[in-house]
Amino acid sequence: MPKNFDELLPKDREFDIRGQKFHYLDLSPEDVFAEVEEPANGAGPWELSDRQILRFIEPSEHDAWRALRTDKENPITIKQINAVFAWLWEEATGLPLPQPEVSASGAGKTATSSSGKSR
Repeated sequence: MPKNFDELLPKDREFDIRGQKFHYLDLSPEDVFAEVEEPANGAGPWELSDRQILRFIEPSEHDAWRALRTDKENPITIKQINAVFAWLWEEATGLPLPQPEVSASGAGKTATSSSGKSR
């Protein structure tokens, strides 16, 4: 029995944030999983988030995203940025965004104890 894999394409290709509409792009696997360079020259981790999001939206909307991200009077929150990227990732891959592993709390054991003295 044939299956129509076009049904796996995103049906909802828009998202709104701060009153602006953005459009999702289909990306090749190479583009979705492309390595993104770590920010350089004093740039912060949010520059990396912006570059990841920009890969998924129309090039004509990149300036609008950047303007929203730099708006100090009505800023996009960390929660919103994370939610946008998670949604884009899940639309592109069909998988939830990988979650960081939670480290165990409590006293951990190391190979050697610190003496507290510098040499």
